Amino acid sequence: MRVSVTVREAREADVDELLNLWRGFVEFLSPRDPRYEAREGAYEKWRSSFLNRMVDSEHATVLVAEKEGSLVGAVEARVTGGHPVFKVSKHGRLFGHFVIEEERGGGIGGALIERAEEWFESKGIPYYRVSVLSWLPEVKEAYKAAGMDQVEWVMEKELEP
Repeated sequence: MRVSVTVREAREADVDELLNLWRGFVEFLSPRDPRYEAREGAYEKWRSSFLNRMVDSEHATVLVAEKEGSLVGAVEARVTGGHPVFKVSKHGRLFGHFVIEEERGGGIGGALIERAEEWFESKGIPYYRVSVLSWLPEVKEAYKAAGMDQVEWVMEKELEP
């Protein structure tokens, strides 16, 4: 029997469960790249940002996937400005798209993307973007399956301090 998942906007009362998802995301990313370890005070900063800038905001939201009363995934959707020179318009960005390991592959990530698209459309946003780490090709493929196209490459070089 398949249990249904509800995708909805996060509420203030979700903050502790959301922080647990962020801890899981850090645990997933940081073994592959230590730059994704949580910095000191990170979770309290995120708590403050969520409560003061994302709850009931016109410019940002956190969408959550809830299964049997527990949060099993989330994604942040934010509206960002255009460019002062180019015709690049105000657009959306996805951040922190994460589904707990035991629920991956069941369509929850896609349901979060669909709900984010609905949220962007309700704000009159013409397109959205998401950055994908190059060492997560399965994530890149999931975004392609959701109808996204690769439009940029981000290059990086480590510098000596």
